[in-house]
Amino acid sequence: MKISFLTLFSLVVIGLALNTSCNPSTKVSETIEMTGFAELELPELPYAINVSFNGIDKQKVEMQALVANGELSKFKPKLLYENLYQDGDGVSSKGFTHSISYMLILQQKAELDEVVKVLTKHKLPGYVNTMGSYIEEEKRSEIADKLFQAAMKHAENRIAKFADSKQKSFSIIEVSDADEAYANPVPHDGVAYQNKLVKKVKLKAILY
Repeated sequence: MKISFLTLFSLVVIGLALNTSCNPSTKVSETIEMTGFAELELPELPYAINVSFNGIDKQKVEMQALVANGELSKFKPKLLYENLYQDGDGVSSKGFTHSISYMLILQQKAELDEVVKVLTKHKLPGYVNTMGSYIEEEKRSEIADKLFQAAMKHAENRIAKFADSKQKSFSIIEVSDADEAYANPVPHDGVAYQNKLVKKVKLKAILY
């Protein structure tokens, strides 16, 4: 029996159609993103203050001696900035005034009175501002890691609940920071202006 080319071609097409209908359709992968949040209440920590001094050359020397090896040296002074400006209009100038700012670390807030008394005793012009809790440098990376892990866990739990609601499993495929622009959960200078730190982490997962 002879079979024409056209008949043979038709049989092949039918066979392919039957084979395709017998295979299950390919599953389309689904991805999801969730943001996790973490908050860390700060324990009792040392306290940072800002001491800003404004005075003439002689007073500057006295202030520097106090923070270098004098009564203020025990508060671990750190120079924040130093400026120099001239009073008067340039003709009737009164000379240059030094503007210097230091960060001091107090173990107890009550030590603020001690700092004020030292400045008053030496009659040094300036002012004092309270800053916030001070996180020691060696503890910052540990706290940052703790915050990151907690935020990531929260995001993973949210993904798990979503996947469970759809009776699916999931795999994490991407991890990224989700903090607002310029936000820094653990300040580089160690000064926390609030009594808690906040961190956000975003996870991307594939559901299957």
